[in-house]
Amino acid sequence: MGQKDIITKEIIKEIGRDISMYMLGIDIDSEVELIDKEWTRVERRDSDIVFKYDKKIVHIEIQNNNHSKMELRMLRYFSDILFEYRDYEVSQFVIYIGKEKCYMRDRIERNRISYSYDIIDVRDISCEELLYH
Repeated sequence: MGQKDIITKEIIKEIGRDISMYMLGIDIDSEVELIDKEWTRVERRDSDIVFKYDKKIVHIEIQNNNHSKMELRMLRYFSDILFEYRDYEVSQFVIYIGKEKCYMRDRIERNRISYSYDIIDVRDISCEELLYH
């Protein structure tokens, strides 16, 4: 791996850690390890940010528009992560940066499935607080 790739990975790891700590309220006091994983099936989906620490996985998707099936996409990512990290606690977040009001669903409750994740609308976060961090 080239020096540029190593530096880029370190920057992405720190961004994921900072987003988690300052925007999502996750207290991380240990080293994080990026999970550089491509989730493949008939269609290919690359997750935005996935990392692990202790026995926990954090998955973050950055979304700039309302996706009508976002809850299904997130459930796919969830199951893909569990296939690799069955014994880990998984936390998932969509950070919405779109112009329109966010109307994506954040859960699936049907057919004996109870699944949910968090949606963070950046408009609900204080700019001053982000700048402070």
